[in-house]
Amino acid sequence: MGVCNGRHLYKGVNPYEKSPYSGYISASQKVSPKEIYENFSELFTDLIENGNIVESYLKLDEQGTNFYYKDSKTTFEDAFKSTIEKFNNDTEFKSDYLQSCIDQMKEETGEVMSEMETELIMKKAMVDIYDAQKKAFEFENCE
Repeated sequence: MGVCNGRHLYKGVNPYEKSPYSGYISASQKVSPKEIYENFSELFTDLIENGNIVESYLKLDEQGTNFYYKDSKTTFEDAFKSTIEKFNNDTEFKSDYLQSCIDQMKEETGEVMSEMETELIMKKAMVDIYDAQKKAFEFENCE
């Protein structure tokens, strides 16, 4: 997959459905059309010869490039880790999020939970969400 501004792909992907890609090659900085043409011509020539995009990228990377390869599973794990870190380290984000959960629970059930109860439920929910969404990025047994 090659796209301009492709890092915004996550905005339109359902994290519970199979990932639409197994990996991507992106630029680490602004690149010129000439650089794209030269690097990708070489990459695709090698890909046609060996049939393995990762091997082709690694050969390109050995020569020095502003492009990098990242698989979808690592992308997912990095994004999820970022959310967990924000929840654990940004007190305002955490407090706002927990309060919204408390408010939603009160609205839906009439029950009022403490912030501590809500946090325990959230931590369990994050584990469950991670396990459910991770399946979308596993390509070992695709049919």
